[in-house]
Amino acid sequence: MAAHVTGLGHVGLFVHDMPKMLDFYTNVLGMTVTDRGGERIVFLSARPAQEHHELALAYSADQKTEAGQVSFHVETLQDLKAVYRKVKDYGCLFDRVVNHGIAFG
Repeated sequence: MAAHVTGLGHVGLFVHDMPKMLDFYTNVLGMTVTDRGGERIVFLSARPAQEHHELALAYSADQKTEAGQVSFHVETLQDLKAVYRKVKDYGCLFDRVVNHGIAFG
């Protein structure tokens, strides 16, 4: 079978009103804050016992509200390399590739 994604990892969003976004994601959607990187980044999960975070909110000083990262699961490192090639061949552009130690983003 050809390499493919097996699930959504997490999404990172830039926000300019962190308190409002935290209120929405926790009180309206019921997500749980699982971690913080100071006041500039907050990690949330709908399944905190299974996933450290499915959503990362990062403060945007320039008022931009946009996606900063979308991560997917794959089975193996070989699959990751194959999917990366397929996405690049499709014409998608990457700002950068990051090694998180336990994952690439």
